[in-house]
Amino acid sequence: MVPQLTADILSHAAELEKRFSLSPPDSIVFASVIAHLAHAPDGPKCFASQDRKGFANPAIHDELTRYGCKVLVNFTDAAGYIESVLRTDG
Repeated sequence: MVPQLTADILSHAAELEKRFSLSPPDSIVFASVIAHLAHAPDGPKCFASQDRKGFANPAIHDELTRYGCKVLVNFTDAAGYIESVLRTDG
């Protein structure tokens, strides 16, 4: 499930933009991911982005880790992680 873009997400995005020095689009992505994670069931979670400039901030990784979310900076690593989780669960 992908959260809808709501006023709450946009408000949170404005806060995250300032807090993490993100671009407006990156802050909306980040706020949307956090909104999804806040309501996601237990289990493995990951955020994959090749936007190293936008999401390479260690504080962003720390924030996502609080939600049990692994951060991956390329799609090859993301695919490997997902395959590993599926092998473990299946």
